[in-house]
Amino acid sequence: MDHKQLRELEAKCIQECPPACMTACPVHMDVKRFTAEMKGGNFDGAFKIYRKNVPFPGIIGRICDHPCQNACKRSEVGGAVSVAALEKACVQISKFTPNKLTVLSKKDKRAALAGGGLSSLAAAFELAGKGY
Repeated sequence: MDHKQLRELEAKCIQECPPACMTACPVHMDVKRFTAEMKGGNFDGAFKIYRKNVPFPGIIGRICDHPCQNACKRSEVGGAVSVAALEKACVQISKFTPNKLTVLSKKDKRAALAGGGLSSLAAAFELAGKGY
């Protein structure tokens, strides 16, 4: 595949709709920005993007089945971006230490979540941070 065809394929990924990898991700991580930071060698910046959506980065990066890789447009030209390997490397290499959680005052109401997948885990983490 020549350079022009590759650019045309990348243009499909950045139309007005979110990229296919982001919509396939259970926590809707911005894979495109994450990979751009990793490519630039900014591992702390990549970790901040990763940590924004993934509540337990050291664990979830290893257990996630990475549906984003199956949805990746680059798989049409030889191979999808290995987001799993990038996430693992980001967690290992970055020197970013997350701030302590600040939990808001406990609310009178409660929330229930169905399921124990990544989306439910992320939702539970967010709700707990908001006092539920």
